[in-house]
Amino acid sequence: MSALNDYDFPNLKPADAESAGIQLRLQAAEEVLGFLDAQYGDPDEYLLFEDRVGYLDSDMAIHAFHIRYDHDAGTIRLRTAAQPTIALGMAWLVEHGASVSYFVQHGEDQSTPADAKSAAIARRIIASPGRYDIVDHGVELSESWALLRDSDPRAADRPYLLHIEHIRDEGGFTLREGSFGSPQEAQAWLEVRDRSLPAALAADTVVQVSAAASAARSRSTSAPTVRATSGVLPEPVRVSAVPAAGGPHR
Repeated sequence: MSALNDYDFPNLKPADAESAGIQLRLQAAEEVLGFLDAQYGDPDEYLLFEDRVGYLDSDMAIHAFHIRYDHDAGTIRLRTAAQPTIALGMAWLVEHGASVSYFVQHGEDQSTPADAKSAAIARRIIASPGRYDIVDHGVELSESWALLRDSDPRAADRPYLLHIEHIRDEGGFTLREGSFGSPQEAQAWLEVRDRSLPAALAADTVVQVSAAASAARSRSTSAPTVRATSGVLPEPVRVSAVPAAGGPHR
């Protein structure tokens, strides 16, 4: 399924150079990106896609897009980010004003948590902007993983959270997680996998939406309409600002 065929934006022009570039990439990738989910509203739309062939020249599989319509000015503003997992892509959309509850509802399609445990983990990841930094990530055919540094003081003893996402053939995705004391310990577990993931520290599921996300949602004039490689980086990248980049990832 693709939601891109409606995004020629007749009678609207990009609000800035960044929006113009993103629009061109959307149009060029119409037949390539795999549609995952969307939340539609006015003046905002939130879109989530998977790029299985690296068409957008990124080493991250998930691409999130935020579209803001300004009909009075006759413009559209587009922003995008690449993320290693569906849950992190949803977190970026929520930080830009999307609804937490929509993206963690149960369902049978590829973009929804497949079980209660996955839904609880996803809710915490999605609704905690600024809490996690991406330290490392990798993508296989059915598995994506991200090593996150948790800034919660309760996770200080083992601050590196390994976040593993599997997309199921029968629909939905599962999430599992475990805490480690260092990136090296997490990578050693990934290579061998001879024991269960250690319990995740500070793994509560209290929803805390940032002030920025609340402000973004308050700018909407109506409620959104719901429609059903690795190697540790020298410096972590803030989850809220992972850019769409470039290079096949699969």
